[in-house]
Amino acid sequence: MALGALTTLSTPVAKKSPKTPSRSAMQKTQPRVNAAERMLNLLALLSARTQPITLKQIRAELHNQYSDDNNAARAQFERDKSDLRALGIPIEGTVLGGAQAGETAYSVNRNSYELSDMGFTTEELQALQLAASIVPLVPKGSRASPLEAGGRA
Repeated sequence: MALGALTTLSTPVAKKSPKTPSRSAMQKTQPRVNAAERMLNLLALLSARTQPITLKQIRAELHNQYSDDNNAARAQFERDKSDLRALGIPIEGTVLGGAQAGETAYSVNRNSYELSDMGFTTEELQALQLAASIVPLVPKGSRASPLEAGGRA
């Protein structure tokens, strides 16, 4: 009897391994893209479309880039739209009718903000490219050297 009791006491207690989260739980906890990337993706999506699309369609196209909560997603979208407009991107809204009455669909008219062909000659384009490669990319008021900021010394 005493031997059996010792054996039981000396047997290591199995540690519970942490439960591995399910795939769906992992997808919910994975970080979303940052706001800058989300805005760039929104701009690319709206620019590529020939017809305006609703926020619901935008959220479906930009998988997991907007919150799952409708109110939070609307707030994120409104911030993105406002920030893009502040950068000069003309995001237009159109109130729909019919089956989607009252919903707003969004679009970007590329002709409103893209530069058209300026008619530069090959020599002028080369001169502009050379000038752009020489100008240091240091933000105004920055203490970084041109090399630290990604420019050339």
